[in-house]
Amino acid sequence: MNEFGKPALEIVVKEFPSAIVVAVGKTAEGLLESMSIPHAPVRHPAYGGAAKFAQGLKLLVGGAWRTAVG
Repeated sequence: MNEFGKPALEIVVKEFPSAIVVAVGKTAEGLLESMSIPHAPVRHPAYGGAAKFAQGLKLLVGGAWRTAVG
């Protein structure tokens, strides 16, 4: 994400405080961590990660992630 995208992401997070931000892959996870934005990490579906990606989304939709983090 370039420097222009960070303020937009911060605005979205501020406007939707109860929304779960999903980090798809390690790059997104690192960016969100560097911005101190709470997030739910899921495996990126590329390079054989589709099954774990789908499993991660199912946990999010089912509410398991929110239960796990409080």
